[in-house]
Amino acid sequence: MNTNTVDTKREAFERKVLARFGHAVQIMDPDRHYLVFKRLQPYFDGYSPTQDVPGLYSGSYGFSPSASALYANGFNPRGLSKVAPFGLLYGDFGNDNLCFTSVFSIGYFRKPGSKEGEDGYMMILCPQGDASTMDLAVRFARNILCEQDIPCAGVYFRFLDFVQWNTATSLGLRNISGYPWHPKAVKEDETFCHSSLFLPKVIELSGSGFRVLDLQDAPDKYHRRKSRMAFKRFENFLSRNGLEFCMKRLMSEDSEKNCKIAMEIIRSNFARMDNHICSVAEDYLGICDPRIFRLPDIHAYVGYLARVPIAVFIGEEIAGGSVGLYTAITLHDARQVLPELGIAPESQKAMGFSAVSMAAQMHYFANLLAKGITTVKLGGSETKELDDQKRQLGAKEDETYWLALMR
Repeated sequence: MNTNTVDTKREAFERKVLARFGHAVQIMDPDRHYLVFKRLQPYFDGYSPTQDVPGLYSGSYGFSPSASALYANGFNPRGLSKVAPFGLLYGDFGNDNLCFTSVFSIGYFRKPGSKEGEDGYMMILCPQGDASTMDLAVRFARNILCEQDIPCAGVYFRFLDFVQWNTATSLGLRNISGYPWHPKAVKEDETFCHSSLFLPKVIELSGSGFRVLDLQDAPDKYHRRKSRMAFKRFENFLSRNGLEFCMKRLMSEDSEKNCKIAMEIIRSNFARMDNHICSVAEDYLGICDPRIFRLPDIHAYVGYLARVPIAVFIGEEIAGGSVGLYTAITLHDARQVLPELGIAPESQKAMGFSAVSMAAQMHYFANLLAKGITTVKLGGSETKELDDQKRQLGAKEDETYWLALMR
């Protein structure tokens, strides 16, 4: 064993937090802590005030093992950790009956564009629990910042609902507008918030398949028909080339192979992106892990165009029977995909392929709807362009909030 290995800033942060607050903080482990999330989800989740579907649960998108694996991950170069690759977890761990009253995930990252060696920021994700939870989370954050030997430039709270935001601001936390996470994405991928999608408004199961519906509440005829017509163009592309698109569920069996397939798609996607504002491919190493895939509420699929894997979707059931969709990536660059199938990207045969991302989503949604899941939380967006795509798909606003506490 190499005893000379120097801790990263995040690892130093985690070791000190565990040493000082180990009675309340543990290294998050999906197998061990799965029930911590599941016991709290049904009791402390409410309805979204922005939804136009009566009785539709808002769902705590930021509160699940998958959310911790993604948003508190220890694989991002700005927050590397072998100590806690899924983040830390605050909870009432002394209670053998799992009657938790307050739980939240903890990550640690430098800001995008920061220099190596700078202190990072603690991330507190989606505190859930009784009425004292926000007060407890704020006191914990203040305690961290009071410990001068803990390398922490400040604390960001994210995935707060409006009530939590209001409570935390009364406790002295600051509005994120004065402390943006990124100049072009103030709240990272919660900057824009068209997120909650009611599937029966979008698709309809039909026999052994499904059909894409017009959006009845779209502002005009073009947007009302946009998804259906795009899906039709992709079906024409398949028919023209004698191809099939199918979804295969990523099961816990052979999970190492499945994780490799998923990460190859994700890495290929990021390699082709010109401007990824905050995220990097490594962020997904936690959620594309066998320990996540084998959890009972995971809905993970790979989409295949003929023999070529080109799409990966990873979601987890959250409160109210919803699914939080934490990974939705499709290789949509014709120059990257079509040559593998013997199709020239600029040829007539390639027409309609440009709709592949939307079509892949519809196939995933159909699989969820067939299992009785009617609501998907898509997560927010870093850019207006991504948000527009979700809005035009039929997603409704479901805003979450950030707050900051600086050293």
